[in-house]
Amino acid sequence: MRDRTREVGVFAAGLVAGVVLALLLPIVISKISGLVPDSDDPLDYVTVVDPTAPISPRLSAVAKRLDLSTDVDWRATLLERSTVVSRRSTLTPAALKALKKSVTVPDAEQFELLGVVSNLDSPKSVRTNGAFYMVALSRQAPAETWLREDHRIFADDAMEKTRVTYQAGALIFYYAPVGTADYSQAIRRYVGEVVRCPRDTSACPE
Repeated sequence: MRDRTREVGVFAAGLVAGVVLALLLPIVISKISGLVPDSDDPLDYVTVVDPTAPISPRLSAVAKRLDLSTDVDWRATLLERSTVVSRRSTLTPAALKALKKSVTVPDAEQFELLGVVSNLDSPKSVRTNGAFYMVALSRQAPAETWLREDHRIFADDAMEKTRVTYQAGALIFYYAPVGTADYSQAIRRYVGEVVRCPRDTSACPE
């Protein structure tokens, strides 16, 4: 009789432990999942500063603000597709061919490329400041498609390994801190200013 009672007690204890475990296990799994990054997210490498803004940025102002915002001489070049008949486009096949030796450039038609800004044609700037490259597309949708495809961006291995990526609407910014100074934080602030003040180069309030 005692053995029978002991068996019942062991069974009951096991049953209670099983119920408690069943209740706690989902909570534990949920907590662990929250600590582990979702490796299936194709955009987990992108810092989205703003998913939709800026709207209709002026690329000449965006390019000039780079030096003004960071207080650094980037010697960056703007290549822009002109939509005005009287203004010559600088986003020429020859210019793109030269740029593609250093970076991957979105297909102009497929991704509705408006322009690019980079300092990659200035080796001195890259050695001092690191590599900067911005892609301007016409809409948010092709920008997200481009980011989801996660292309290799820089031809240089060190640049590609260290690059950070920011998105602001249809603008995509890449920076690789391979120079003597690391301007990662300055670039992040600059992208924020572009979001708030995309059409001029005046002081941009917080």
